Amino acid sequence: MARPKVTLPCYDSMQECSHRTGIPVPALRKAKRSGCPAFTGSRVDLGQFLKWWFDNEEKTAVIDKHQEDALLTRERREFLALEKAKLNDSLVDVSEFEDRFWSDVLAPLRAEIERLPGQLAPLLRPSDPDGARIMLREAVERIKKNIKEPNAKKKRDTPNDVKE
Repeated sequence: MARPKVTLPCYDSMQECSHRTGIPVPALRKAKRSGCPAFTGSRVDLGQFLKWWFDNEEKTAVIDKHQEDALLTRERREFLALEKAKLNDSLVDVSEFEDRFWSDVLAPLRAEIERLPGQLAPLLRPSDPDGARIMLREAVERIKKNIKEPNAKKKRDTPNDVKE
């Protein structure tokens, strides 16, 4: 005999869902933050919530209000620390890092690699240094493909830019 299909209610808010079912609001919030598909705006589909809750037990350890407040406080502290670091110029912009990495590390490395064929060819093949030089230059070109010089700064479209 087939099981009858049961449709569970949808609630207009987490508070209503909590009041009618006894599910703690922090558990509902945690599920929503963890990607539970039962939430549409402020509505809660109880059937989808319960299915997701029991399928994702490792994500659903219930925390109480004090733990939730402590987590939010820690997140706020970390956010404020990042903001402070930005203001103090302790953080480096990614594009600035890329430019400095190219000029300080990759460009000198590439220059050394380009000098290798002339220096190594006579050592590798004293009888045929020109053939060794050609072989080494091909190897250098393969290496240089992997150490590409950064292109000119990519212009990012802004809302004020007009495309023609």
